[in-house]
Amino acid sequence: MTLILLPCLAVLSGAWLWKSRQGIGARIIFLANRVGKDTDFAFDVRILNEGKVVGYTADITYRWGNLFTDYYEQVDKHLWVAPGGGCEIKQLLRSRHAGRIEASIVSLTVYDLF
Repeated sequence: MTLILLPCLAVLSGAWLWKSRQGIGARIIFLANRVGKDTDFAFDVRILNEGKVVGYTADITYRWGNLFTDYYEQVDKHLWVAPGGGCEIKQLLRSRHAGRIEASIVSLTVYDLF
């Protein structure tokens, strides 16, 4: 019985992820696009899951940097994306130099339950 049930659950999990792919997304939010020297600034990465029933795991890679100095830092995270909301990464960063800040999501990979 278990040998029949597990493959069926895996197929259903993949089908659910395929159906709900429009409700999954990510965005970067930060309040200032310019910073002064040795200034702290808040930086949030939000992964949204509009599904009401199933949560997912996700791998996200994002990068942020100072356009003036051409210094960039890339961050990789493995996260649980809860149903009905998602998850949020909050960071407080410090810029060593004044300049315009840029941020982008390099990749977002979402995995089903199996």
